[in-house]
Amino acid sequence: MTFLAVELAPLGVRANTVSASTSNTEALRSVLTHEEAEERLARAAALNSSGRRVEIDEVVDAVEFVCSDRATMMQGQRLTMDGGFHLR
Repeated sequence: MTFLAVELAPLGVRANTVSASTSNTEALRSVLTHEEAEERLARAAALNSSGRRVEIDEVVDAVEFVCSDRATMMQGQRLTMDGGFHLR
């Protein structure tokens, strides 16, 4: 990511990522059984500081922010959306 940010910044292109923890998505449910998906989502919620899973609309809000004019000076960053899991 840092390399992309350094190379693309002079061209006016921002290179950032939003890294979300396990979320209830079609992709998750396409590779796991219903029971496995529910177990994984419950485990993700239990392991983070907020005590609940990350919702898709929260990830969308973060992506919209990173892409907005309010984040023009964000360059080469990873915005972690995991409810505080990384703090443990």
